[in-house]
Amino acid sequence: MANNTEVIQAWLKGRKAKSRNLKTDGYYLYSYHVVIADGRRIYDYTKGGEAGFHSITTSRHVGLAKRALESESEHPVLNRSKFIYGHS
Repeated sequence: MANNTEVIQAWLKGRKAKSRNLKTDGYYLYSYHVVIADGRRIYDYTKGGEAGFHSITTSRHVGLAKRALESESEHPVLNRSKFIYGHS
């Protein structure tokens, strides 16, 4: 079983991975059973976020995904020019 950082990195590379409460099929990123990201966007499930607050752990997962994506120079699934934070 991977740690959360390894799951995020697998998502960025389009590979499957899972930790205790975070998993990816390579396209979708799940916190518990909630989709927090897909190939085009990260849904903001943080306090005050557009998608609405879900849990502290999910907020942490969203933060990890945002920071990792911002630091990546290439993402095989994501077209960075179409990246959108928030839920639409």
